[in-house]
Amino acid sequence: MGKRANWIGGLMLLLLLYLIMLGALLYFFAPGIKENFEKGAYIERFCRYIDREKDKGNVTYKVAFYSPYESVMRNASVEKKPTDEIHLSLEALLKGPGEEEIKEGLVSYIPKGTSLVGVTIEDGIAFVDLSEEIKESEDLKKAYEQVSRTVESIYPDVRTILLSNGDPLYP
Repeated sequence: MGKRANWIGGLMLLLLLYLIMLGALLYFFAPGIKENFEKGAYIERFCRYIDREKDKGNVTYKVAFYSPYESVMRNASVEKKPTDEIHLSLEALLKGPGEEEIKEGLVSYIPKGTSLVGVTIEDGIAFVDLSEEIKESEDLKKAYEQVSRTVESIYPDVRTILLSNGDPLYP
């Protein structure tokens, strides 16, 4: 029992020394840290940073849908991801019309489940590669026009070629 008592006693002494050193550090440095913290307005800056980050969650793009009479451009919101504008606008288009657009009678000729394989812009041409589901469109020409007008809303002078898993589809 003597060795164990000495070991526990040594541990208690070590803990006591640690607490004394911590108290001394806080006594000497805490007022300066507190003063710098208050002067720097860290809390306010942190709150502003949090508010800015909340706003970065979604972004809105113009996408094309069809009414019974014409093609209509509407704002569509999509969650922002670390990618460029053209990808996000096409993702918003592929998401389909929202409740408000549906109430207005707007539809999309891009079948549900169609996903974006990729987009490349080269020499004034946007190659938009969509998944196989695009081939099931009721009207491929209108689906192409939706994609094309959505691309043109960001890049007005770019011509669009629609691909399906790398194979040319339209025009």
